[in-house]
Amino acid sequence: MSISLSVLENQNFGFLPSTKADTSRPLLQDNNPVGTLPAQSSKGGSWISDLAEPFNAYFRSLENQRLRDFSLERDRQEQTSRIALENIRTKTAIQIATALVFGAILFTAFGGKGGK
Repeated sequence: MSISLSVLENQNFGFLPSTKADTSRPLLQDNNPVGTLPAQSSKGGSWISDLAEPFNAYFRSLENQRLRDFSLERDRQEQTSRIALENIRTKTAIQIATALVFGAILFTAFGGKGGK
C-alpha cells in the first residue's frame, strides 16, 4: 500500500481549520481558538493539576496509611519476637537454677557424709 504523489503534493494536507491561526484579528487573551483551554504557563494550564490534586492527595493518604500499617505490623512482630526470646531465656535460667538446687541437695544428702 503506497501513497500517491498527488496526495503528498496537496497543500492542505494535515491542517484542520480550528487549529489555524487567524492573523486578521488582533490577539486577545480571551480569544481562544476552538477546543483549547486557557493556560497559565507555556507547559500547560494549572487546571489539570487543580483537577488532579484531590486524587493525588487521596492516593498519598492511602500510601501513608499503608506505610504506617506496615511499620506498626513490623514493630508488633519485633515485640512478639523479643517477648518470645525473653521467655525462652527466663525458662532456661529457671531450669538451670532448679537443676543446681536439686544437685546441691542430692550432693549434700549423699555425697557430703561419705567424705568424713
